Amino acid sequence: MIANNCNFLITIDGPAGAGKSTIAKNLGNNLGFNYLDSGAYYRCYALSALQRDIEASDETALRHMVLETSVVVEYPSGKAPVYTVNKRDVSLDIRTQRVSLCVSPISQSPTIRDAVNLTLRRMASSGKFIIDGRDIGTVVFPDANLKFFLTASSQVRAERRYKELLARGEEVSLSQLKSEIETRDKMDSERAIAPLRRPEDAILVDSTSLSLNEVVAVMSEYVEKAHQRGLIR
Repeated sequence: MIANNCNFLITIDGPAGAGKSTIAKNLGNNLGFNYLDSGAYYRCYALSALQRDIEASDETALRHMVLETSVVVEYPSGKAPVYTVNKRDVSLDIRTQRVSLCVSPISQSPTIRDAVNLTLRRMASSGKFIIDGRDIGTVVFPDANLKFFLTASSQVRAERRYKELLARGEEVSLSQLKSEIETRDKMDSERAIAPLRRPEDAILVDSTSLSLNEVVAVMSEYVEKAHQRGLIR
């Protein structure tokens, strides 16, 4: 096990629906790491933009919005993180499909990216953290101690998202979800600013045929090997 007083940063990048957040949370719990969900911050700003009817391409309006928007995350003991926007709990609101469809366009905004990246770097400046996203290991933390790139087939990612949304009471179409995921993959990979790509030094993990516990076990093994080899102190 890694010493409690050391700095250790793990990044998990990958496409939408690959299970990054779920894996990161479980891996963090197993290792005793703090978990930072970069996507949740983008979702908070996406929700705020939707509520204000601001287009993702309107940088002027987004700059004003960022100045007027306070995004805070709290970690109640033994409970899921609570995300607030201007002191209002939006933990459930940011997980709706409506917000999901808005995240990729919003995340292309230099204003929004700067705001989120500044927050993440400040929070992860000391301690043990695991952070997931789409450019975490390439842009935000290029010098992270250990990097993973988690992926899965678009069909499997759609099926996972379908079950998740049904459990929340949202009526969705599996075929539509698959199409939306593939469209988002294309947008994320081709965007001009910080496109989705696998960091050259990242370990590829394909979760298509693996269970959550199996993925966590694979990643935990890599972390332990890195520690044993003295790569992390």
